[in-house]
Amino acid sequence: MNAWLDVLSLAVVAVAWGVYVVRLRRVLTDNPLRTVPGVSRLARAHWADFILADASRAILAVQTLRNAIMASTFLASTAILLAIGTLNLLEQAQEPQAIWHLFNFVGSRSHTVWLTKLLLLIANFVVAFFCFALSIRLFLHAGYHVVPEPNQAAAQRERLTQWLHAAGRYFTLGMRAYYLSVVLIFALFGPILTLLSTAIVLWIVTRLDRDP
Repeated sequence: MNAWLDVLSLAVVAVAWGVYVVRLRRVLTDNPLRTVPGVSRLARAHWADFILADASRAILAVQTLRNAIMASTFLASTAILLAIGTLNLLEQAQEPQAIWHLFNFVGSRSHTVWLTKLLLLIANFVVAFFCFALSIRLFLHAGYHVVPEPNQAAAQRERLTQWLHAAGRYFTLGMRAYYLSVVLIFALFGPILTLLSTAIVLWIVTRLDRDP
């Protein structure tokens, strides 16, 4: 019976995050300037116009893209290191130490349940890694479109904007995976902390996504 409480708590996490994503997309459709992702999308489009308006601004573009690539590289490297580090906990999967169940008052103490949570956490870090890696790839592609091309201003602007939007979207997904990892870490301690951390993280993410 206790295993079902763990399953139920993880199902609540999935539903809560799904509802949040649906609501955010609705706001982005109706009033994008109320959210940081919407404002950032508009800023990327203006940035593309600004860069392509003058060839001398290519150096500024390269510096900006370099900063974005460095941030994505750091986060991608961190994600894969966290995934590898979490793999070391698999050695405890057959017999988790008592500290993992210190706050597990109602959840299952089965090593199978604990192993499942651990695998979800590893998968989450792997997803974060790929999101940031794809972000790096797209920022690199965007770097080849920052020099204005004669007679192709509209098409070049469209290509550059699409690369930037896609890169920004993957970067945001990677950050979402990082936020979710907090919940999955607390899930290792039991369903009570799973639900509590979900509420706190979603409250924080909501405030972060709301344009000040």
